[in-house]
Amino acid sequence: MATVKKRKVDAECRLFQEKWTNDFFFVEIKGKSVCLVCGEALAVMKKANLERHYSTKHAKLDELKGQKRVDKVNALRRSLEAQQAAFIRPSSDRENITRASFVVSELIAKKLKPHAEGEFVKECLVAAAEVLAPDKLNNVMKTVVSTINFIKSRGLNNRQFKELLSELESEYGDLVYHCEVRWLSRSNMLARFYTLREEVKHFMEMKTSRHY
Repeated sequence: MATVKKRKVDAECRLFQEKWTNDFFFVEIKGKSVCLVCGEALAVMKKANLERHYSTKHAKLDELKGQKRVDKVNALRRSLEAQQAAFIRPSSDRENITRASFVVSELIAKKLKPHAEGEFVKECLVAAAEVLAPDKLNNVMKTVVSTINFIKSRGLNNRQFKELLSELESEYGDLVYHCEVRWLSRSNMLARFYTLREEVKHFMEMKTSRHY
């Protein structure tokens, strides 16, 4: 019985205690106690080990009391989290780049089009952006759709915009309406908008100045 009780107490002592963060500047990461100050990891999670490390290497931190100590702990914790994120991100970036390359390769295989074809290149870029920067692409989509709706959902605006495109001898006679995305890919809509971006800018500026 004595041996069982001893093992139970020993196991309880090796559970990380939250108060050790404030007392000794340690946090638990993947089952190990990691020092917020120097980054050293202790394999055995015992209070005595943490206290020994703290008292021999970082005793000067005893000067910090109350809120100053809490602020120091929080600052060191944020710094450690930033370092960890820096190590994790490259791996994530590599995985996304690999995924994007597969997506583009699949498009090329399906459509059997050359890399030099303008519209197809734009479609590939949009497909890659959906993998590499989905949040940014969504923000771009919101702006584009909102602008297209402003121009095409109002009869006067749509007519004036078409007249402007005709006067400027633009490559296209109109934008792709947002509901047409059901049968046209987002890449086609973005590609058309990008091609007419200067005309759209000119039209929106005229509308803002209320001279058109």
